Amino acid sequence: MAHTLAVLAVINSLLLVGVVYRPTTLGPGARKVIAFGVLGLFPLLWGGAAFSHNYHRIQKVEFCATCHAMSGHVDSLTVNDMEPLSAVHYQNNYVPQETACYTCHTDYTWFGPLKGKVNGIKHVYVNYFAGVPEKIEIYDPYQNRDCLKCHGPSKRFLETPIHNRNPKMIKRLKEGTMSCLTEGCHDLAHLLPEDWS
Repeated sequence: MAHTLAVLAVINSLLLVGVVYRPTTLGPGARKVIAFGVLGLFPLLWGGAAFSHNYHRIQKVEFCATCHAMSGHVDSLTVNDMEPLSAVHYQNNYVPQETACYTCHTDYTWFGPLKGKVNGIKHVYVNYFAGVPEKIEIYDPYQNRDCLKCHGPSKRFLETPIHNRNPKMIKRLKEGTMSCLTEGCHDLAHLLPEDWS
């Protein structure tokens, strides 16, 4: 796919050079048609192909691992500790391993994937122009609905004694008035290298 995109970009560039230097053998109508293709049609064609190709590539854990600021978070997926949610979900195949980061950090709403991409662009902007923050945090609080989409109807979740210690706990979790990430519950999402002991 990358080769195809490169070929399309080269063809577009050659046609652009042709339009700029206006070969005398072509009439003004032909130049307009070529200019339309070069400035409108070709960029849409290879821009759409590039978007499609990269849309699927950036959902993968290996893409997240290419950013040095995220390397600790990616490493936490395979840490030998069953407390961090990232390790539990990744190592037990509770999430697709190839797209684990994307699966957990994209809202399960209609525009969730689009919002995830916009947040990714913000990450790039912040890292390049403001520097990597000392402590990396997600933009919005993690919603219980993202956990309960999978766990909510599961027998194991519903029958776990700690979830039933207070009759209103599951109701509060479903309403979002109590977070699954409350201290003393699931308060460790990632075990980062600086916290390893």
